[in-house]
Amino acid sequence: MNPKKIDIFTLPEPYPDEFLNSIIARYHCHSGNILEAKSRCELCGVPYEKKWISNVNHQTVFDTMRKYIEAHGPTIGTMTECFIKYTSFPFEARFLSTESKKKMISLYLPSEEEKDSKRQRRLLRNGITAPEASYLRYCPDCVREDIEKYGEPYWHRIHQLRIMQCCPVHKRVLLETNPPCWTMSRQYPQYADDISCSESSPYADAMSLMIARNANLLLTHPFSFDSDEQVTNGIRVCLIAACIHKGYCLNEVTRFTGKWVSKIIYADLLRTFGESFLFINDILGESTLHRILHDNFSTETTSTASILLFMTYFGIPAKTFLDNGLMKKRYHQAKQLCEVPDSERLLFSNLPNELGLPLELVPRFITCFRNMEKSNL
Repeated sequence: MNPKKIDIFTLPEPYPDEFLNSIIARYHCHSGNILEAKSRCELCGVPYEKKWISNVNHQTVFDTMRKYIEAHGPTIGTMTECFIKYTSFPFEARFLSTESKKKMISLYLPSEEEKDSKRQRRLLRNGITAPEASYLRYCPDCVREDIEKYGEPYWHRIHQLRIMQCCPVHKRVLLETNPPCWTMSRQYPQYADDISCSESSPYADAMSLMIARNANLLLTHPFSFDSDEQVTNGIRVCLIAACIHKGYCLNEVTRFTGKWVSKIIYADLLRTFGESFLFINDILGESTLHRILHDNFSTETTSTASILLFMTYFGIPAKTFLDNGLMKKRYHQAKQLCEVPDSERLLFSNLPNELGLPLELVPRFITCFRNMEKSNL
């Protein structure tokens, strides 16, 4: 027997960059309900009766949102649209292949029979698994502005990315609060009323601010499920050139296709970012870098965070990798550079100049690029 649906309850209008959990949490607080189960029943469109409470009492936020859309229609978007606008999915899936993106969303938004609650929990806490980054975070300046503009604070999606250490807008180091991320999928997140706009936070260092701004761009840039392998290869062309320009891959011993170069770069990343920060962001060793540089990194095994740290270390702005036309151009320029005779390379290609490669490093770049092409076969 299906419950009688009630259609008088709607979610509050989402605020800019609001986290999915925060939208549902604000509904619960505005409703005046003491019990979360009553809010769940209202959102799922069923009467608050004992026989229905058990059915909604252990739902994840995704389950609640899906049932809400079924009961009331897509008042704030379809499930896929909500998934893109109010979770970290655009960031997590930014550099995946089309197949991997679709597979990822099918695992996060499955049918009742194929529910994968473990993956749902991972996205609701923005992929955070390390204890060092397990609590919701906020910027006191953002809280102050939210209260002035909207009359209440809320959880910002960008602040919850595991790679974020500071607010990209106010340059302040993010502060932690009590609601732990790992409980988000089992109960409604606590309302953001225990955060204070009177607290002070120091300004972040230049490296953290660069990471935050790049991460914000990767999260908010228009997202598409269609990926182009030429764009992916163009990104790798830029990374190869950056490696060579920074002094890696300069002799025959440190072959680009081997793990030796990745091991050297990993050691340098450890000195730059620290082991705990790399661990939080899924850079668990030189094998992660080897996948990015040598293997096809459009898989579920390579996180956007690891690619972001890589591009930040080499000083490549995120907007470069988001320019699909430029990335395709870089890939075709690299192919052209390899196909023309040595004496004519500089006449037919501007790639070395555009990538900032000295003439003496062009042969090494060509060798590395050919190795990359072989790995794609």
